[in-house]
Amino acid sequence: FSTKSSKVVPVQPRGIALGLDATGTLFDEDLEVQEVQFQEGDVLLSFTDGIIEAKNTSGDEFGMERLARTIRRNAESSAQVIIDKVLAEVDGFCGDAEQADDITLVVTKFIGTS
Repeated sequence: FSTKSSKVVPVQPRGIALGLDATGTLFDEDLEVQEVQFQEGDVLLSFTDGIIEAKNTSGDEFGMERLARTIRRNAESSAQVIIDKVLAEVDGFCGDAEQADDITLVVTKFIGTS
């Protein structure tokens, strides 16, 4: 999330998940490096698809739009609060629906340099 533009900016370089290549050869061949400039207040989310693919009892997915709205509403908060809010939103959306995938979320909040 860019505080300057107030927009969610997807960063999704090509590659494979960590731990899926025992020798590292495929990982090295498939890895795409992208550089991103962060500014004070920006938020970086790293998450598994279990968040956006979490389903409610009607079979609807949580989706990127709901995730983006949650980030926009809470971008000024700490990384821990953002994690808590996202997980609460996913939990509230899903209700009693059983989930088929793991949910992993890492939030990094850029506080600038001094």
